[in-house]
Amino acid sequence: MRRPTQPHELLEQELSILLQGQDGGSPGNEADTYGDGQSEDIKKRVRTIKNRLAAKKSREQARSYVQELESNLSRMRQQNEDLARRLALAEAENDALKRNMKTPLCPNTAAPTNNKNCESEPAALPSLQLDAVLLLLTVL
Repeated sequence: MRRPTQPHELLEQELSILLQGQDGGSPGNEADTYGDGQSEDIKKRVRTIKNRLAAKKSREQARSYVQELESNLSRMRQQNEDLARRLALAEAENDALKRNMKTPLCPNTAAPTNNKNCESEPAALPSLQLDAVLLLLTVL
C-alpha cells in the first residue's frame, strides 16, 4: 500500500486553500476563476485530500480501539489468574475440611482419633466431676 507523500498538516493547509479559492469566486463562475479544466482538477484534488484525511482518522480510531482491547485483554487475563489462584486455594481448603469430617472424632477429647485405643479407653473425668458422682452415689 502506497503511503501519502505529504504530511497531514500540509494536506489540511492545501485543502483550506483550495476551499477558499472555490468559495472566493461568484457562484457558478468557477470557470472564470480557474478555467474549465482546472475546476475539475481542483474538485478531484479536494475529494482526494478529504478522502486521505478521513482514511487517516479512521486508521487512528482503529488503532486506538485495538489498544483499548489489548489493555482490556491483559487486565482480564490478570483477573483470570487471580481468580484461578483463589479457586485453587478454596478447593484445597474445602478438600481439607472434607477429610477432617471423614476422620472419626474421639468422644473423650473431640479430637481426631490417631490410634485405635481411643474408643476402648474410659473417659477420664475431672476430679470435681468425679467427686460429684461419688456424692450422688453415697446419697442414694
